[in-house]
Amino acid sequence: MRKISMNLTACALAALTTLGGAVATAQDARWFRVELLAFANKSNLPPGGSALPEQWDATPELAYPSASRFLVDPALVARNKQQFPGNSFIDEYGRQIITSLALPDSGTGSSISGPIPLQGAATPSTPKPLTPVISDQEAPPVSYALPRPFVVLPSAYQEFRGKAALMQRSGRYSILLHESWVQPVTSEDRSLPIVLDHSGDTKQWPQLQGSIKIFLSRYLLLETNLWLNTSGDYLPAGTWKMPPPPFGPPSLVVEEEEVIDLAAAIDQIPDTAGSGAETGVLVAESGGVPVPASATPLPAEGALAEGASTITEPPEVAGPVYPFRHAVLLQQKRRMRSGEVHYVDHPLMGLIIKFTPVTAEELAAIAESQAQSLGDTQLP
Repeated sequence: MRKISMNLTACALAALTTLGGAVATAQDARWFRVELLAFANKSNLPPGGSALPEQWDATPELAYPSASRFLVDPALVARNKQQFPGNSFIDEYGRQIITSLALPDSGTGSSISGPIPLQGAATPSTPKPLTPVISDQEAPPVSYALPRPFVVLPSAYQEFRGKAALMQRSGRYSILLHESWVQPVTSEDRSLPIVLDHSGDTKQWPQLQGSIKIFLSRYLLLETNLWLNTSGDYLPAGTWKMPPPPFGPPSLVVEEEEVIDLAAAIDQIPDTAGSGAETGVLVAESGGVPVPASATPLPAEGALAEGASTITEPPEVAGPVYPFRHAVLLQQKRRMRSGEVHYVDHPLMGLIIKFTPVTAEELAAIAESQAQSLGDTQLP
């Protein structure tokens, strides 16, 4: 377990005697560091057509919640920014919104540099600080900033690294997801499910799909709505496969904002001061609507164009093919205890999860590291 440390200024050293007040504030907010390890159990597959350990539904009801959020992976944010240059903004639901700048083709005229503000986007706000009360009035107060919640932490924060490597080497398990992050845990009605896959961006089905929800209701509770896409080796031989599951909501939105060269646009406006014959414009007999002289008249309703025998429909675009045969659902609600390792079992998959309370000093150190990893990406 990596020991979290931070550089303290002289003012911070003067306030160490009151750090307990800030720690108490962080604990009142119920901030936890969450570590989640999801895996597939390859050794527990029954032979094809044999009796299953559980009577799994042939066509389970698989759906994403109507409202949800995402974990923010700084490495993925950086890759998206490299692929789509522009102004990058992460909204309150963990979605990355990139406004790219489309320059005019003429290459002349005015140009705009710098980030382009997203239309309708909320103005980013700074994190609310945790400020300890300092009795010495000569020393200024020290602010312990809160980190952005639900941002993936570096692997050094992961306590299950050794366990995950051992499971992978055994050949009996495959690691599907291993992430750690910090978040405040609130009541059920104020908590949003966390979508753990990015199928809404890639339009491809990963092995693991779905969401989890973490909330407080007298106890710390974990609710899973996850499914494992499988090759269906346990099913009878044949070509049958279940309908494909839905894709998740998108976590990446790319918008394009075009810069219009007004001078070039004005130069391209045709001179309409002359007569209709001189400017190539006819006046329709009915209604007096100007129509370009070169325009081809539309056929009468129900008629076909000259020389055409049939109306050709546009070709249908084939969608992605579901590469799996079946999916099994892991839908449970489990009570958790902070500081303990918990297992959520299933014959074909499983979760290992731990909730660790964090102090104000640890939160401030994480906030500082986030500022470096997310760079100039705007945060609400």
